[in-house]
Amino acid sequence: MSVSATAERTPRVWWTATLAGMASYLDAAALTTVGLVIVLFKDPLRLSTWAIGIISSLMTVFFAAGSLVGGRLGDRFGRRRVFTVSLLVYALGALLMMLAMGQALLFAGVVLIGFACGADLPVVLALAAEAAPEKDRGKVVQFTTVLWLVGIAMTLILSTIVAPHGEVGGRVLLGHLFVVAVLVAILRRTLPESREWTNARARKEKIVVSAGATIDKGAVKELLRPPLISSLIAITLFYAGWNIAANLVVQYGSYFFVEVAHSTVQFFSKVSLMQLPIGIVMGLVFMRVVDTKYRMTAFGTGAIISIIAWAIPTFGGFRIPFLVAMMIGLGLGAPLSGEGIYKVWSQELFPTLLRATTQGLSIAITRALTALVALFTPAALAASAKGFFIAMFTLQVMAMVIGYFWIPRRPVFGRGDTVHEGHEATTNAIMPVRRTGNDVDRTTTEPSQPSTEEFDG
Repeated sequence: MSVSATAERTPRVWWTATLAGMASYLDAAALTTVGLVIVLFKDPLRLSTWAIGIISSLMTVFFAAGSLVGGRLGDRFGRRRVFTVSLLVYALGALLMMLAMGQALLFAGVVLIGFACGADLPVVLALAAEAAPEKDRGKVVQFTTVLWLVGIAMTLILSTIVAPHGEVGGRVLLGHLFVVAVLVAILRRTLPESREWTNARARKEKIVVSAGATIDKGAVKELLRPPLISSLIAITLFYAGWNIAANLVVQYGSYFFVEVAHSTVQFFSKVSLMQLPIGIVMGLVFMRVVDTKYRMTAFGTGAIISIIAWAIPTFGGFRIPFLVAMMIGLGLGAPLSGEGIYKVWSQELFPTLLRATTQGLSIAITRALTALVALFTPAALAASAKGFFIAMFTLQVMAMVIGYFWIPRRPVFGRGDTVHEGHEATTNAIMPVRRTGNDVDRTTTEPSQPSTEEFDG
């Protein structure tokens, strides 16, 4: 039976992708909400510049810790056990922040939200990828990134209505996080465990990745050996470079517009709302090409647009028209060359029983570095906004170079942990899987047309 036939027996693929993708929605909504709330709560709760930095940093630090813990637990004990609990913790964090009358509950709530988001994301992304037919895996994962943009859009739409009410508006934004988290947690109870994870746990053979080279599918130590160590370093450097720069816009955008450009939260929200439909459309466009030979063409186009977008205010100044141009440019470029492609690569470059672990590790490292930068961002912007933007521009260029020239050359793991040599192989040919009883022989290295045999999972 063909892979497509298997997919036809799985009409819930997009239902699974939607509920899994709500992790991205809630992550983006939380980042945006916290960025807005620290401005709206600044005077009523007497938040200092350093307190604002600490709140943002705590969320990112605990997101990193949650990614590390949740990713490994998801690979060892199953996707479902982790995502069943994580959103309840998220909802509790949102509730604490919503009820906070002082800094203590704000700190506690942001810690819980950060940890829960981090634990949830690598596990549910792996679940979505494993539910999809191999030829559409990138498309399904990219769909979760579209939901990330929708999370920002919904938060900003709500903020334009409630932000003028100050502190009360901030509590309404936090209530939005609480309600959505509870609803998604309830709906996720309908999702079964990943078949691909279950089958991978049942199989004991090693994976042949090249002549004479094998890896033990579930052993974390394999991440420190070729070929996985190079893939881990590559996607981590890419994601860190992109995410640290993107965090300035997502988490500190409203703060930057108010404190540096002397604008308002409402104006920033309106600019972001103008940008987001562009981002969503570009995300849907990328869904159409991510599983084709045009993937890297789209990525290269997005990379160039994003670099130009960062260059405009960095070298032109922080006038409002230049900042608006940057936001529009990132709306065009980032969906083709940012979070979405990272999520796709993180599913492709690692075998099933290390997939969530590796994504959790790369997210943890990235968010830890982002937290360190976030801690000093308000002070750095006050000291030298231009210098800070030059650093962000440099990181963006580094990430795009790694994404275009290094990552596409890494080996790719398909369904059933078949090994392909780079993305070109995954779009044009699939390594055949030869079965003998319960054993699987993956020693063939010559590409061929997709097998008509049903893959496990």
